[in-house]
Amino acid sequence: MESAMLLKIGELARQTGLTVRTLHHYDAIGLLRPSGRAENGYRQYNRNDVARLHQIQALRRLGLSLEEAGALLAGENADIGAIVAQQIAHLNSQIENATLLRDRLQRLQEDFVTAAEPDLQEWLATLELMAIFDKHLTLEETARWRTHAQASRADEGRAWKELAEHIHGLIRARVPPASPDAQDCARRWMALVDPHLKRSPQLMLKMDALYRDQPDLQAAAGLDHLLFEYVGEAAAHYRLALYARHLTPAQLEGMRESFLRHPNGLWVALCRDLGALMDTGAAPADPAVQALCLRWRQLFAECYGSDPEVKARILHAQATDPQLMLGSVWDTPLRAYLDAGLAHLEAQEASHV
Repeated sequence: MESAMLLKIGELARQTGLTVRTLHHYDAIGLLRPSGRAENGYRQYNRNDVARLHQIQALRRLGLSLEEAGALLAGENADIGAIVAQQIAHLNSQIENATLLRDRLQRLQEDFVTAAEPDLQEWLATLELMAIFDKHLTLEETARWRTHAQASRADEGRAWKELAEHIHGLIRARVPPASPDAQDCARRWMALVDPHLKRSPQLMLKMDALYRDQPDLQAAAGLDHLLFEYVGEAAAHYRLALYARHLTPAQLEGMRESFLRHPNGLWVALCRDLGALMDTGAAPADPAVQALCLRWRQLFAECYGSDPEVKARILHAQATDPQLMLGSVWDTPLRAYLDAGLAHLEAQEASHV
């Protein structure tokens, strides 16, 4: 009776849809060894072997590797719940990637439909930017960035391109960042950033870091470190001129050198770190938040000096001057979060006096 149930390797391959070579491999790695051999040495499989093979195929359909399937069938690490959870996570990742690809294709399709004369190079550049964003942003951030793009004016992309080209022209012509033309470019730059920054400061701070740190993103967008440095210097001169309306000439001169010496990138990095903690729900009294408050206070003193009257005037100007608010996160909820942290820090210091 048992001999009637024995299958040759070719017969088993045909019944299961596998190849003879695959069954040879299973035998070689010990995953499925035939229970017997014929007198001529051919492999023979009984009903238990066939049942095991069906189990192997079922586990493979769940996404398990041959090694994982063998360990599970051997009773090693047989945590079926953990294996199923792992496969669900793997499938979720595949679904997320497929969703990103679908969304990317839909965006391109929409652009092709609305564009009068689609330009191949522009669409390739757009596709490259999408790939970079998908790599560095979470799904939520990607969705928010897409919302920002949809809310933008139709001519905003052209405005960015024209502004970048004009700034590159100033750099090539060796026009100083302190010049009126350069300062006006900085003002226009901040005006373009401002609506997005106010809607989602944390996302925009992360995007700023991406554009500064990713050469492939800079190349796709027509930007580079030289341009960022030039705009940063021009923006510092522009803001310094605005502070002249709130400080005495002596106070302005007293902070000029130190203010211009500290790049805006230090403030951006501080804001980004503080915003990340705020997003996690960390309390202003949290040690990590308090460390950033100390960092803010030190950076403020390095930029503006330690004169209490100057500090009060600067903070008032930042909170009330619309032009100083342009391109700034200090009139967003992040400022209230910082103020709460600073208040706790000062209270702690006062209690130890």
